[in-house]
Amino acid sequence: MMTPRAKWTFAVYMAGDNTLSAAGERDLKEMRRAGSNSNVNVVVEFDRKRTGARDARFLIQKKGL
Repeated sequence: MMTPRAKWTFAVYMAGDNTLSAAGERDLKEMRRAGSNSNVNVVVEFDRKRTGARDARFLIQKKGL
């Protein structure tokens, strides 16, 4: 059975490979409160201080990544 596509996708890029890394972590936590659902995907690419952007792509799900 094929999974239906979400009607909307919100793509977020966060450049936090500087002093904004901690703020980006808080933003991810906030996005997890809403998460993705059958109508909306929330995807994030987070270029944080500890990793390159390639290693930090997430489909945000409620209370998890």
